[in-house]
Amino acid sequence: MVLIYVSLQKDAQASDVAELLLKSRLANHINIIHNIECMVYENDQITRSSETILLIKTKALLYKQIEEKLLNLQLQPAPKIFSAPMTQIEADYHDYLLKDTIKV
Repeated sequence: MVLIYVSLQKDAQASDVAELLLKSRLANHINIIHNIECMVYENDQITRSSETILLIKTKALLYKQIEEKLLNLQLQPAPKIFSAPMTQIEADYHDYLLKDTIKV
């Protein structure tokens, strides 16, 4: 199991992206967190922006399919995507997360 973190610059994209992934059965549980303040140090300056975050819990073997689907949407600006392993998960929640996702 992995937690896939997706950062989107446009708030309006989040629900559509989450719905697409759920309908594709690449995940069965996605959190959308709006209005996250982001600070970036670049070119000797700190810039601030607001982002929307998707937290996608799914099978590790589905990461590449999710990444490809997100990149193929050609969202502007492109989403930032990474995953982290979910190493300790309560058993019932683990079973719930596996439910209704495609078999791999």
